[in-house]
Amino acid sequence: MWFDCLQLAAILDGFDQAKKLTGKPVLVNIRTIIGFSSRKANTGPAHGAALGDDEVAYVKQQLGFDPNAKFHVPSKVYDYFSGLKEKGAKAEEEWNENMKLYASKYPQEYKEFEMRRSGRFAEAGWQDLLPSKAQLPQAAQPTRKSSGIAVQAFAPRYKSFIAGSADLLESTFVNFDGQVEFQNVSVTVSMAFTLSRS
Repeated sequence: MWFDCLQLAAILDGFDQAKKLTGKPVLVNIRTIIGFSSRKANTGPAHGAALGDDEVAYVKQQLGFDPNAKFHVPSKVYDYFSGLKEKGAKAEEEWNENMKLYASKYPQEYKEFEMRRSGRFAEAGWQDLLPSKAQLPQAAQPTRKSSGIAVQAFAPRYKSFIAGSADLLESTFVNFDGQVEFQNVSVTVSMAFTLSRS
C-alpha cells in the first residue's frame, strides 16, 4: 500500500487494512518530503544538517504554529492521547496471555522467539566472530562504519540478524557478504532493509 504523506485519513485507513491481513508481512509505504514546509524541502541540506532557528520558525508559521514557542505541546495533544495508558495496559495484558499460550503450545519456538527478542545469540563464543582489537581501525571513524564491522561479522552467520538503514546502505554500512536485498527498484527510496539468508 502506497500513500502520500499528506493523505492522513488514507494512511490511517491503510493501517486499519494492514491489521486485518494475516499470514504474511504487510508493508505500508508512505511517501514523504524531507524538510516538508521549509524552504529547503527536497534538498540535501534538509537531510544532512539542522534547519536552524530562522527556518524552524518559518516551518512553524507555514504549519500554523506559534513560531516563537519552543518545546511546546498544545493541551489538545495531551487530551487526544489521554486514554492511551488504559488502552496500552489492556493490549499488554492480552499480549502476555497470548505469550503464555504460545509458550505452552510451542515451547521450542517460544524459546527462540525470546532469545531473538532479548537480542541474544544462541551459541556461546559469538564475540570471537568480531575482529581482534589489533585488526580494528585505529583512526577515528563514524559510528556507522564501526557498526558495519559488526554487521559484516554477524549477519552472514545468524539468520535472526536484521540490519536496517534510514539511508542508503552503502552510506550506513549495513550491507554484508551474501545479503539478500529487497526493495522496489522502480521507486527511489532512501530506506533499504537487508536480511541474512536463513
